[in-house]
Amino acid sequence: MENLVDSQPAHVEQGFGASRGWWVVLGILAVWHALLTLGLFGPETQAYSGLTDERPIISGRHALHLYHGYLGARAFSANRRLSTYDPYFYAGYPKTPWFDAGGKPAELLLWLGGAQYRPAAWKLGVAATWVLLPLIVSLAAWSAGLNRAASAVSAFVVILVCWSDCGRELLWDGSIDTLLASTFGLLVLCLTLLYHRSPNILALAGVASALWATCFMQAFMFLTLLPLAVMLYFTTGWQHRTWWHLGLLAAFATALAGNWFWLSDALEFWWIRAEPTETSTPTGVLAMLEFFKRHQMLEQPMLLGLVLVIAPAAAVGIVAWHLQGKTVEARLFALACSAYALLGLSGGFWAPHLGVELNRLLFTALVFSALPAGQFFVSSFDWMGKLTGTSLRGAAVTCAILATIVIGCHVPLGRFARHLLRQDPLPLGFPDKVQQTVEALQKATTSKARLLYEETPATDTWTPLFPFVLERQSVGGLGADARIEHGVARMREGKLAGRSINEWSDTELADYCRRYNVGWVVCHTKASQDRFKKWSVSADSKTLPDGSTLFTLRRPQNFVLRGKGSLEKIEPDAITLTDLAPEEGTIVLSFHFHPGIRPSADRVRVEKEPQVHDGIPYIRLRLTEPLARLTLRWDH
Repeated sequence: MENLVDSQPAHVEQGFGASRGWWVVLGILAVWHALLTLGLFGPETQAYSGLTDERPIISGRHALHLYHGYLGARAFSANRRLSTYDPYFYAGYPKTPWFDAGGKPAELLLWLGGAQYRPAAWKLGVAATWVLLPLIVSLAAWSAGLNRAASAVSAFVVILVCWSDCGRELLWDGSIDTLLASTFGLLVLCLTLLYHRSPNILALAGVASALWATCFMQAFMFLTLLPLAVMLYFTTGWQHRTWWHLGLLAAFATALAGNWFWLSDALEFWWIRAEPTETSTPTGVLAMLEFFKRHQMLEQPMLLGLVLVIAPAAAVGIVAWHLQGKTVEARLFALACSAYALLGLSGGFWAPHLGVELNRLLFTALVFSALPAGQFFVSSFDWMGKLTGTSLRGAAVTCAILATIVIGCHVPLGRFARHLLRQDPLPLGFPDKVQQTVEALQKATTSKARLLYEETPATDTWTPLFPFVLERQSVGGLGADARIEHGVARMREGKLAGRSINEWSDTELADYCRRYNVGWVVCHTKASQDRFKKWSVSADSKTLPDGSTLFTLRRPQNFVLRGKGSLEKIEPDAITLTDLAPEEGTIVLSFHFHPGIRPSADRVRVEKEPQVHDGIPYIRLRLTEPLARLTLRWDH
């Protein structure tokens, strides 16, 4: 094999830009970025405790990722799979890669944290991810052949992108998968360039590792890399021998094999995904307008200004690569940057039908643009030196131009600087009203029935943690992302199972509450409050501290719909029942059936109980005589 040991790209430029002092600059940038990151978890005197205590992040999808991270870590510790059966929500549903696909970083972090519910492990992972992003980009820049100066400047550009509205929105939303997949995807292409110019085992191992990480963090990003990788392969592959091609094939196969433990579940449970029966997500032109409105790009040009600086700089950098004979790099980054930018801007037209939020790819486009932009900013000193006759004179002229730009853009730049110096910390722990609401629900409810909880965008940030803070089963609570068949039955923003709550008759409500063993209802919207006030089964109503209304239903409470028995306890993958007595040889439970549920007693057979008003069957137990105790486990 050629150049087995030497992993240093032979094409890296020498001179001022190759000085080792730039690693010091990179280190200073990394420390500065880390200090800003620490400020996300509280004021200076409380930041460390905010990072390491067990208060969860209550923002975006953080709570959902934390909950599913716990479930996945627990399942992986038990059987080396990330899928599990969760009986706490929706009368039992299989947690698979099709629901909360972005939660895999949380599963990894909580598994490393002991497979327990540990918000601190998630927060440490979030902070580490945020700190590592510019360092990964710097490594990618070096692998692509940029000198040390351009690598450091590329890292600085990514730091600015991270702290812009685009990056902060992803952080607040909990989209750690997008952040990591974007940078690892960039690293894949850059390491492939390194493997092309200096074929060696280390470069090949890097390609395989980065491919694995990209696929694990976000399979969609992995798929979008394939056209770029194919283009790169056909552009460079003809220059190499057979073993070079076999090495790349082995790296790709290794990445897929390393992800097979969850990819196999995605293939097995492809049928579970369902389009939401209601959605408030704008599409088409409305999605475009909503994006610009959300970022206020026209009124507050903080992000727009950053884009208007990075995009032209990246374009000039790509042209410069082409003029310097680096046509492979020029074509690759021109295609990547433009493709991700177009996907991100046009995603509103068709992405909602795929369940993919392509607007996130604007962050990816900016990350990919950081390398040619960094090369442009560094090369501008050399270009100006050639124009003026000396490097010193060129540096002075370049600095003067940059100073003029800074002075001319002092308003948005000043706002951006204040934006960095006065960071709003991530919301940690439950707000007082939410905590008081949880305490009120604990006192007013029991574990003998489920809570029908009306979801709203405001509640999505904390209700996935119901099993830990409330210790009750719930129909609803996992948020708007529950695009699985089991989530169709929830109540959200005035609609129950996709129908307006006002369209439900008393008989239909009674049947629904019987099937799901609903004992209490929490309503947030006026429509749902008015409907349950009119229902004679609503025995009592109470206003909760967060402004919602709790209704207590006057109906029998039992998780056994046919026959007799009691629910003793539930946990992920397990349901324990006591004092079972069959009716005509069967017992029907208010839990959804899923293939793989096994009884602890051999004389019990688990079957499907079809439901007329529910597309998912319930669990039917067939037994001939009473049973004192039975545990049902999902054996995947």
